[in-house]
Amino acid sequence: MQILENNCCTCGQFEAAVCEVMTRFHREVVGRGPDQVSASLKGGTLVIHLKGVLTTAEKNLVGAAGQPGEGIEMVRAMRAQIVRHVRPLILEALAATIGHRATSLFHDFAPTSNEEVFVVIFSPDRGTRPQPE
Repeated sequence: MQILENNCCTCGQFEAAVCEVMTRFHREVVGRGPDQVSASLKGGTLVIHLKGVLTTAEKNLVGAAGQPGEGIEMVRAMRAQIVRHVRPLILEALAATIGHRATSLFHDFAPTSNEEVFVVIFSPDRGTRPQPE
């Protein structure tokens, strides 16, 4: 499957549109946009890498003295819960931008390096049922 085969935009335009969707999501849901966003498409797999994603409160928790891992785990758990809660909204926004329905979304967040990664797997059927051959 090639996602861009019938689209009228270049790979760079496509990736820029995805970055805009994820920046908007981050701003609206987390409260601030990331410092940097990059997207890379390979076949039906999209990798979105966000840098500089921590809010001021999260930075304070991650760098808090006392229990070294406690603040990190709190921030990690909160981010995982946020993504679980808004997952359908992310997938809907990406599908509207891309024109393909996502079948899977994977997420990881690294508080100590201030980075977040989303991996999205797309369906080859452009959101419609496969036609019998």
